Parts: sequence; C-alpha cells; structure tokens
Amino acid sequence: MTEKQLQNIKKRIKSFKLKLSSEKRRFGQYRDSNGLRYEIALLYIKIKDYKNAKKYFQWFEKEFSDDIGFPEFHLAWAVTMFENNDIETTIKKVYAAAFANAQIIEFIPNENLSQIIQAETFDKDFKESVEFCANIVTPKFKYWIGKFTETEEYKNNVKKYISINKLIEDEPVGKTRSMMIDEERKFVNSLTH
Repeated sequence: MTEKQLQNIKKRIKSFKLKLSSEKRRFGQYRDSNGLRYEIALLYIKIKDYKNAKKYFQWFEKEFSDDIGFPEFHLAWAVTMFENNDIETTIKKVYAAAFANAQIIEFIPNENLSQIIQAETFDKDFKESVEFCANIVTPKFKYWIGKFTETEEYKNNVKKYISINKLIEDEPVGKTRSMMIDEERKFVNSLTH
C-alpha cells in the first residue's frame, strides 16, 4: 500500500466518523442506512491499524449493543482482538462468526483457500465472503484459528448450536418453541458475550 492510499483510507475513516456523529447530533440516534458503522472497522483492518480498530470496536459495542452484525464483521473483530493479544474476546468473536456462518470459519485455516474461492460448487456471495475473510486474517491468526477450531470444545459447541437450531426449525410456533429460542439465546450469549 502506498502512502497516498494509506492517507486516502484514513480520510475515509475520518469522513465516515463525521457522518455518523452528524446523524447522532441531528436525529438523536444513528440511522446509518449505508453501513458506515461496519466500514470504519474494516478500513482500520485494511491498513492494519489494530490499536485503533480495537478502540473502534469498543465504541461500536457501546453504541450498537443490540447489533447482531454478520460473520465477516465478527471475524474482523476477532482478528483485531487477536492482534491486540485479547484471546478471551477473540474466542467470543470467533463463536459469534461461527454461529452466523460456521462454514466460512472452517475455510479460513485451509491452505488451499484460493482453490476453494475458484471452485464452482459455491455461490458468488459465499465465495466473496470467504475471499474477504482470507484477506483480513493475518498469518498468525490463521494458524491460531486452525488450532482453535480443531478443539473438541469448539466442535462440540458448534454442533450443539446447529442441533438446537434444527430443533427450533422443526418445532411449530408455540410455547415450546419460544422456550427453545430462549435457551438458544442463553447458550449463544454464554459463548459470545
């Protein structure tokens, strides 16, 4: 990345932050229909500014505590926390990403990632997600997540999450299903918060 590209990204970050601040002042809340709240963090990661990315994620968590995010965003958060030596939060964000899309997480440590991205068996959106994730992970994080996702604890938690969701999916709307959804929420929160 050239110095000019770096400066352009920093200007975009500043501009996006100003737009969000302006929304908050004008409306008393963030409307952010353009998704700038996600883009800022991803731009910090693009320039490998993990210290400011961490500060941003901490602000994000406070301001958007009910935002469910998306797998790539949670993975970006995990990479940021890993690069800041906060393994406890890294693990929570890996689970958040896995619960949003376990398949993407499984591909990250794969050595043949470029071949996977080229494979015709996956749809365009999935390939783009995997490619995005491949571009934001650092070599150390890629190694770490490969080891972490091979642990029995991780495998069992993901299997349990998938099983619970399958049961919920098959259960007709009613009191039992509502109770199952509450239990699923408690299980997810125990691993992601």
